[in-house]
Amino acid sequence: MWAGGSFTWPKSTEKDRDLRIGNKVIEKRGIAKIEHKVKGDMIFIHQERIIWNKDLEGQDDKWGVKEVRTHVFRPPSSLTPASSPSHTNTSTIPNTNTSTIPNTNTSNITKEPDISFTYTPTSPLLFRYSALTFNAHKIHYDHPHTHTHEQQRTLLVHGPLTATLLIELAVQAGMSINKELVGFEYRAVGPIYVDEQVELGGVWGSDGLELEARQGGRVGMRASATFA
Repeated sequence: MWAGGSFTWPKSTEKDRDLRIGNKVIEKRGIAKIEHKVKGDMIFIHQERIIWNKDLEGQDDKWGVKEVRTHVFRPPSSLTPASSPSHTNTSTIPNTNTSTIPNTNTSNITKEPDISFTYTPTSPLLFRYSALTFNAHKIHYDHPHTHTHEQQRTLLVHGPLTATLLIELAVQAGMSINKELVGFEYRAVGPIYVDEQVELGGVWGSDGLELEARQGGRVGMRASATFA
């Protein structure tokens, strides 16, 4: 499962670090951290990716984007297929001690969001996103497999798709105050299902924008965005 991650970008004033279509780039990948959580018998892999313009090769401080991807691996489940919606207030992603984002799917946004967006994910959208990102995980497009082997009642929305939509929301929020997005951290805290309305919202705080993706009153993803 995709448990979370983060992005860091340089300010747009540093034009030589821009990653533009047609440019040759260099990507460096590495495993920053591996954790085994005894509770739930899960292994977390924190993969770091850094991309530079090829013209800046060797200048380690001139990267164009830094990304951390956190994936969780677990043993095959012995549970029986889910037959009905399960709405609990406990996360399926345990605390990895690497994120400042709360590990709960109860909403922290207690006022009207400063910026929001609502949509309903459909199975064609999930299929297209799977194709676009070369993601062959059947949990996003094969309902019988999802129900029988993954113990989910229906198809799940991709974590990166939700993160992408939250990033777009953060960019719009920043533009409204003439600020640019330079940091984004996200964490999956619960499932988001196909064919059910999703509400994305953000509120300004002292450290930037706090964001959530909610479905049926539960939070599926939390995120924080910083600006410059």
